[in-house]
Amino acid sequence: MIWVGYFITLIVISAVAIIVQRRKKHDISVTNFEAPIKLDRNDFKDYASAYIVVVFSSQACNSCEGVVAKANVLQSDVVDVVNVDYTTTKGKALHKKYEIEAVPTTVICDVNGVVQESFIGSVTAADLWAALAKVRGADIQSCDSHT
Repeated sequence: MIWVGYFITLIVISAVAIIVQRRKKHDISVTNFEAPIKLDRNDFKDYASAYIVVVFSSQACNSCEGVVAKANVLQSDVVDVVNVDYTTTKGKALHKKYEIEAVPTTVICDVNGVVQESFIGSVTAADLWAALAKVRGADIQSCDSHT
């Protein structure tokens, strides 16, 4: 009889353990994607500006179009903006060369091709502007200073 009590207790404890385990949130393993740290300016020889903003994207990416649109606003006399779309032959080669594993990946590089700032995933226009200003060494003033 005692064995029956132990057996029932063991079954109840096992059932409770299974229920608790199912209710726990499982740790999600996330790959740490990395942006390139240097670009070969020869890959972007059509762009001679001191700074290049490169958006590695894909037509299959839902947020890429928005990031490309935000980056295009940065185009100026000293900043070139380049969209490297994975669905093109050249784009696929550049994604492979720079080991781009996540899109959109946005990088801001200087005249030597050194990546000064980078973003993986969607990015706000404010963050892009601030990163470019930082790279260019500009002071960022708040809107409160304007009248």
